[in-house]
Amino acid sequence: MRYLGLCLFLSLALSSAAFAQKNQFGYPAQVLNSAPDFVATALSGETYKLSDLKGKIVVLNFWSIKCPACEHETPDLNRIVDEYKNKDVVFLAFAHDAQPKVQRFLQRNPFKYEIFPASLQQMMTIYGRPIGNGFFDLPFPLHVVINKQGIVEVNELGTKGVKAVRRKLAELTE
Repeated sequence: MRYLGLCLFLSLALSSAAFAQKNQFGYPAQVLNSAPDFVATALSGETYKLSDLKGKIVVLNFWSIKCPACEHETPDLNRIVDEYKNKDVVFLAFAHDAQPKVQRFLQRNPFKYEIFPASLQQMMTIYGRPIGNGFFDLPFPLHVVINKQGIVEVNELGTKGVKAVRRKLAELTE
């Protein structure tokens, strides 16, 4: 019985150590790599190209109107936008949903990021994680912070992502 307990303990300890190298969903943290470039047109009609934003901190958010966690974290994200509105920080949010649905959602739930409706498919191969057979996964809410040199500093999911964005922005804007 002690042997079984010891094996269970070691198994948990080893899996915990391996888990520490990954985010909460088991994806490797892809930080300290150059951020992949993209070109996308926002709901406002403005076109953004990531490579044109070098010299600014860029915060990306990947979300869906059907994601309760995404909706829940929006007020916190809006407060972060307000805190950094006079800094060189650009906030971009890529939505899974089509423009009409996003617009209706935003009337009830304002989101101060620059919004890109129906853009997750485009971003999937750029920021998603390969899951085999040419398919990618891009879970949400996903938060990415890119420093002024174009390096990914944060790549985190869920509520841990909001905290990581806040912590990294404080560090990068000091």
